[in-house]
Amino acid sequence: MTQYLFVNLKRFDIPRALGGINTQCPPAQWGETLVRQSRAALAERPGVETVFFLPEAHLLPAVNAAAGPGPAVAVGCQGVYRKDVAPGGNFGAFTTFRTATAARSLGCTWALIGHSEERADKMALTGDADAVDALLCDEVRCALAAGLKVLFCIGETAEEIPVREAVLRRQLRQGLPGVDGAPNIVLGYEPIWSIGPGKPVPTADEVGRIAALIKGIVRLPVVYGGGLKAENAAAFGALPNLDGGLVGLTRFAGEIGFYPDEFAQIAAAYFDAKEEIA
Repeated sequence: MTQYLFVNLKRFDIPRALGGINTQCPPAQWGETLVRQSRAALAERPGVETVFFLPEAHLLPAVNAAAGPGPAVAVGCQGVYRKDVAPGGNFGAFTTFRTATAARSLGCTWALIGHSEERADKMALTGDADAVDALLCDEVRCALAAGLKVLFCIGETAEEIPVREAVLRRQLRQGLPGVDGAPNIVLGYEPIWSIGPGKPVPTADEVGRIAALIKGIVRLPVVYGGGLKAENAAAFGALPNLDGGLVGLTRFAGEIGFYPDEFAQIAAAYFDAKEEIA
């Protein structure tokens, strides 16, 4: 089965002088630089799909950096709008919104949908978890119709841990109706309660149990979306029912940021452990 290595670079292009964490290069070159350097540091591994999700301003340079010789990597957008263009219909009047077809036209092959930050924003606006699921479902439909693959994130808050299974079932059934076993969707389990400094981190055994739970609800690949890092990559790689992971930052102390050489080390730790149990 294919293994997936996802990278969510978020809004990490802002220089430190302005409150961000970018120290690698000028902001205009940031996406291209990190994708190019990451490709150069990665080892060729058969059966692995590597995807970088970037803010829209960096998509075209990242697509260019992903081309050419070296380990294959793909580029994805960090979300799509819930409506899209159509021949003979709306020709593109979507001011401020990134449609799936626009992302596809820029060279993206993936879309990240349902990330906890997106869910929190939609929840703040609607106050209704069912409404959030419905909006995400529309986004997934648009992404698939445009020919994009989807990393769909699900997960529970600290308050929802006692009813975790019910929450995950709702997010899957209402956010992804009728797509059980679909070839172009990967699930990212994102334990919202573990995100942030000082928060508890789920153990490998816990992640393994939850991955099994999710796969009992829908037949889709499951990756750990809470942050693959040096401390947990090998333990998660040793889980037979986990199909990959998502990396955000690679360094969480000192010069916090994403560093391509450290990313390659995280990838190696995960896939070396995966190969040992194959």
